[in-house]
Amino acid sequence: MKGIETAVRPHSGEETILVVEDDDGLRRLATTVLSLNGYRVIGVAGGDEAIEAAAAHEGSIQLVLSDVTMPRMSGLQLVQRLRELGLTAPTIFMSGCGDEDLADHGVISTPDTLLSKPFMPDALLERVRTTLDRLTRPG
Repeated sequence: MKGIETAVRPHSGEETILVVEDDDGLRRLATTVLSLNGYRVIGVAGGDEAIEAAAAHEGSIQLVLSDVTMPRMSGLQLVQRLRELGLTAPTIFMSGCGDEDLADHGVISTPDTLLSKPFMPDALLERVRTTLDRLTRPG
């Protein structure tokens, strides 16, 4: 498509996002979509990698985008560990689970905190931008 590089992208940004997803294809999709829209992305496959990447990252991370259910460490456990390290960025959880399964993992499903899988790239970009904009709005 000609001109796509110059098209106005209302959901673009320059913030740093930590993407944690054990499914390689979905992680590649999310990191590619976000990167193509100007975000700096740190993409990792699991909780341990995410903690290492966050600790090694020079600069701030403005958002965590994490799968709910992953091997070795759930998304909620990951966020708790990141908080212990001082990372206070908001989190959007990705999940294909129903509300009951999410509650079993300690995640309360709200439109602000959950991105249901599968998702379209525009839905990802809109949720990310909305979450980040909420941080910068006064009041």
